[in-house]
Amino acid sequence: MPDGDYAVSVLHDVDGNFDMTTDATGKITEGWSTVNAAALRAKPTFDQVKVSVSGDAAISETMIYPK
Repeated sequence: MPDGDYAVSVLHDVDGNFDMTTDATGKITEGWSTVNAAALRAKPTFDQVKVSVSGDAAISETMIYPK
């Protein structure tokens, strides 16, 4: 892939509905992650979750599962 800035997000779609499922209060009920996920408190901007890629690159993110 070309060098540049990218955003990566991951969803563990447990119920297979191809959407991020939430409960009646809006709390996410499935596993998810993105760059800087632990610091997010609202819908992220691209600048908050971007990763700069140059040459060979790999990222690893820890999934967040609701309690």
